[in-house]
Amino acid sequence: MVKKIFSVDNRFVRFCERVLDLLTLNILFVLTCLPIITVGIAKMSLYQVLLRMKEEQHIAVFPAYLSAVKENSKRGFFLGLGEVAIVLFCLLDMRILGQVENNVSLGMRLVCTAILFLTVMTSFYLYPLALREPSTNLQLVKKAFFLTCLNFPWSFLMIGILGVLFILLYSSLLAFLLGMSLLFLIVFSAMGYVYVSFMERLLEKYLYLSIRLEK
Repeated sequence: MVKKIFSVDNRFVRFCERVLDLLTLNILFVLTCLPIITVGIAKMSLYQVLLRMKEEQHIAVFPAYLSAVKENSKRGFFLGLGEVAIVLFCLLDMRILGQVENNVSLGMRLVCTAILFLTVMTSFYLYPLALREPSTNLQLVKKAFFLTCLNFPWSFLMIGILGVLFILLYSSLLAFLLGMSLLFLIVFSAMGYVYVSFMERLLEKYLYLSIRLEK
């Protein structure tokens, strides 16, 4: 009985092993994101390891993640740098324009907000595509933007989920402290684990559209 409970093939043991893998992966992801400009490398590496976790029952997370970081360092750096630059530019402009109250300022803030949302939504597709496509970075951005528009309800839902989490995070001091702890420990990898399944099905479905865009 004891051997059966602690067997490697036991469901509870496999569940605990997967939770531990997600905890390890989440911490590695957060640490990789800390320099900010490496966020693209972190996202690609996280997605790649999560994809392996979906396909393989047992995986050595630490060496798998380090290998993914090394493999995706160049492409992930430039894609992430572009994303961070646009997001920071929009946030800075919105902050500056918020100090001026007129119709022009309001219009510019709406434009910056729209660009910010489109950038974040496009990034949902950009990094998974980067792992599958040998295209140039510009072509990848075009394909990711095309998929964002083609699946706008899903894209809007994903950014809506992030918005709700952000609101909950700042709803109180307790929620902020608890939320930041969970973000550091498991939230990114756990959400990514679900996200990978959805994204892979979507990319398989629209793969032929990506090929047509390339032409």
